[in-house]
Amino acid sequence: MNAGILVSQGGSEFLDGVVLLPVVRLQHSFETNRRLSASSLSSTDVNTPSSPPPSSGFGLLPDHYADPEQEAKEDRDCPAHRRRLNYLLRRNLWSMFKGNWNCLLDLTVTFPADDGVPLDTLNVQRRLTQIRPHLDRLFVCWFLVLEPDGNGNPHYQGAAVARGNIRRSWNQTAWEKMQRGKSTDGQAITYNRRLVKIWAELRQHIPGRTTATPIMSAKDVVGYITKKLHIPSREWDRFKPGTRWIHCSRSLRKVVASSRFCWNTPRCRLARQKQSVIAAALRVSPERCRQLFDSKMWHWRMTKMIAALDRTSVRWFEADINEVELAIISSLATIDIGWAGDLALKFERCRDCRMRGLNPYEPEPLRDPGDIMREVMEQAAQWRAAALQSLNANNN
Repeated sequence: MNAGILVSQGGSEFLDGVVLLPVVRLQHSFETNRRLSASSLSSTDVNTPSSPPPSSGFGLLPDHYADPEQEAKEDRDCPAHRRRLNYLLRRNLWSMFKGNWNCLLDLTVTFPADDGVPLDTLNVQRRLTQIRPHLDRLFVCWFLVLEPDGNGNPHYQGAAVARGNIRRSWNQTAWEKMQRGKSTDGQAITYNRRLVKIWAELRQHIPGRTTATPIMSAKDVVGYITKKLHIPSREWDRFKPGTRWIHCSRSLRKVVASSRFCWNTPRCRLARQKQSVIAAALRVSPERCRQLFDSKMWHWRMTKMIAALDRTSVRWFEADINEVELAIISSLATIDIGWAGDLALKFERCRDCRMRGLNPYEPEPLRDPGDIMREVMEQAAQWRAAALQSLNANNN
């Protein structure tokens, strides 16, 4: 990644021993970026900002101007981690399909209920772990994605690569008739012995309902597997924390190994620019800024604060860092959450210390425990004397 894209790379300056990040101007009229799916490569990126109107920091902007951070997203408005998961699925599925067109199987696994009680996602995951050796033995590689069915019960939808040609003598028309509940008029679905043997093995070793049919259209299968990734887990009653959405064989060579990556799009570059401006306004490094906003929840908290700043001014990140610091303190005070008020007081005290020429983030020097105890005892004696004096005055 180039140094001009990540604002935390290159060009840093040191001010009193603290790293001060430069504010990188957002470059407009970017080229169209790659979207999540291959079908949308030719469409214009809706997140690409147009040429901005003239602005001077916190000055007024035309009513028709829209901040790129607040512009319309794609149709399936899902959070960022789901979009990354969607990208991971599509890249790995197409990589698995390449060169194996005659061996591809549309694989679904649905486990039965336990004594009439539907299984939750954790129990389904445990049962899938038990049948993994059978799937590894039957297929070269496989890929399964957890999703709710029509009744909200968890099941797995995915694809697999068989050990040989399984599309030979496959009757797709008869299969579609059987799926609709119609008669096949005596036509056999397939005469492929390899496919029939796979069905027999699946029925013998995997409980519940399992289907494995040849894939006629890889594009439709990829779209069908990823169709429910935009549904939030909180809207799924049987979803339990700790459940993995994706399961695959160890033999699968992943093109994208993890969904923990960052997009290189105008929206993400703008978000990183805003975060760097916040760190520069607070006179701290990005790592120290994350610690100030809590090391585990810094991204969520900073997102709340950036949303409050956006409501104040659209292009606040182009203002002077002193004005941005005051805007940060005032925006935190408007957030009705406990941690926001505490951070506002902390940043205000740090600003006062810096105005007096002190380093607000410098740790206090070590002191002798005896001196600390002596000061505490003297202070307690003063409080005791004041209390006795007030008591005597009341008695008189």
